Amino acid sequence: MDWTQSSLGQRIKYWREFKKKSVTEFAEQIRMDPRNLYNWESDEKTPTPAAFLAIIDAFDDLNPTWLLAGRGVPEALPISENFDKMADYLAEADGIFNIVKLVRQISKMAERQERIERKLDQVLKLLIK
Repeated sequence: MDWTQSSLGQRIKYWREFKKKSVTEFAEQIRMDPRNLYNWESDEKTPTPAAFLAIIDAFDDLNPTWLLAGRGVPEALPISENFDKMADYLAEADGIFNIVKLVRQISKMAERQERIERKLDQVLKLLIK
């Protein structure tokens, strides 16, 4: 699916349904009134920056770039799981070559995380204006 053509409300609704939450359950998890969530999902209103952050904070596995702009995929692999996978890989590694590959992967992950955080900061500044 081309998420860049979807609305923020459609992405919020998709994420709620993906997590198998009712409107009430989802609203409770993000500490918002269910009526607000209904208004967002039906594109009648747009979440405030604080509400947007509440959604991101409530779900560690949510890709904020996808939620905000429809870019990428909805589910982000938590960093802790990435490190667990890398640790498993290292345990099976044989020689320095695999360690070098591992260091490169960690470096790429850190760069990606920094880019996401910078973009999110830029977007939030625009939303707050």
